Amino acid sequence: MAMFDRYLYSASTLRQIEALLSHPPHALLLLGAQGIGKGTLARLIAASVLGITPEKLQDYPYSKIIGDDSQSISIESIRELRTFTRL
Repeated sequence: MAMFDRYLYSASTLRQIEALLSHPPHALLLLGAQGIGKGTLARLIAASVLGITPEKLQDYPYSKIIGDDSQSISIESIRELRTFTRL
């Protein structure tokens, strides 16, 4: 959990993340006010599940980060995601 120590200061939150990572769900929805770190947390969780550092997540072949810091995701990003996830 050292990866999370830099970002999460609440012992309760760290325990919840540990529990989540012990049995990761198929999907996860993070809700909250803009600017509280949902994107950072999502990247940390994804990197932890994949066993890589967050810096390597962008180049990981089975990972696709869509959108940016805006409040919406473009239809073009969704189309790219559909193409990426096709088997």
